[in-house]
Amino acid sequence: MNFSITIFYHKITGQSWLGGSHYFENLNKVVSDFFPELFFSGINLSFIPKIYPNRFGRIKIQLINKFNRYLFTNFRIDNNYSYLKKNQRGKNSCIYAVAVEHLLNVEGFPRIFWIPDFQVFHLSHFFEKNDINYRKKSYNEGCRIADMVVLSSKAAQNDLKQFYPNYLFKSRVLNFVVDIPSDIFLANPDYLISKYNLPKKFFFVPNQFWKHKNHMLIFSALKKMVESIKDVHVVFSGSKEDLRNPDYYSEIIDFIEKSGISENISLLGIIPKKDVLQLIRQSCAVINASKFEGWSTTVEEVKSIGKRILLSDIEVHREQNPPYAYYFSCDDHCALSDLMKKVWCSSQPGPDYAMEQQAKENLFSRKKRFALEFKSIIEDTILLFKKK
Repeated sequence: MNFSITIFYHKITGQSWLGGSHYFENLNKVVSDFFPELFFSGINLSFIPKIYPNRFGRIKIQLINKFNRYLFTNFRIDNNYSYLKKNQRGKNSCIYAVAVEHLLNVEGFPRIFWIPDFQVFHLSHFFEKNDINYRKKSYNEGCRIADMVVLSSKAAQNDLKQFYPNYLFKSRVLNFVVDIPSDIFLANPDYLISKYNLPKKFFFVPNQFWKHKNHMLIFSALKKMVESIKDVHVVFSGSKEDLRNPDYYSEIIDFIEKSGISENISLLGIIPKKDVLQLIRQSCAVINASKFEGWSTTVEEVKSIGKRILLSDIEVHREQNPPYAYYFSCDDHCALSDLMKKVWCSSQPGPDYAMEQQAKENLFSRKKRFALEFKSIIEDTILLFKKK
């Protein structure tokens, strides 16, 4: 079956949800590699209100073809979707969105609602009251009007069963797989040492500085580790802005300075994606101490590249099950410090070519399963819609 997918996704900006943007771009790349007959178009948010309204309001968007060519600017989907009606009506076309606003007033199309996770239920203290109410309302409304609900993990599907059991019957799990450009493996990543003024050996943490990512645990573990290993170093990349906790990064800097570990840390901010992938290769190991994940992009990157990783022992990380993983409690900085010592003393910087070769051999079949499952979800959604 040939079909087209119109995807709503977030624009990449310093304050945006980079994981969502990377998710949709990766989805387009992987699925198109296996099914080039599929036609992807994108609706890219150009404005996201910082304060959610009491009801679902209009969002200014831009319609993009193949994720790179602007077709229609300032297109408001909630009162004018003539482009979709003109070009997609009657075809095997499907709407795939991560926010309920994008599913409103497009009743003439099969609709898929993607819920990455239910963090707001588990870590509500990281959210403002209005945000909590908005998210819970939007989850319920999105599940109600969608023809299919997609979750990124079985853990998230279990949450759907607990919090919105009436919609479990129309849910599917889609574990995304991160593609790695083949030329990444051709370069020697040590060029980044001079580019970012780094030591040759380091741990790498490619996570945005959002409070639930639990960077403070890593800094506490590092402070303890420095007592016995003076030259240990940790490199961090990712946005330094947490809109839900605007003082968080300042608290981090204050802790670093008071702990005397400034010389053991590099804070790179947002860097090119290819540099992120090469820093993974150059590192002695990657660390993800997050308290909550939907389906960790960092873990999937490590699986696709071939690298050791130190992971917080949460349900989703166990479900992702990366090779060469070490687990620690996300509340125990001493356990993390001990693991960091163990890995630091037993590993070398730079690519592990045996691990990388194994990862490359597995990547094709992993991507193919991902693409086939996505295609199956689209086909099933269209069939369900036609039966209504």
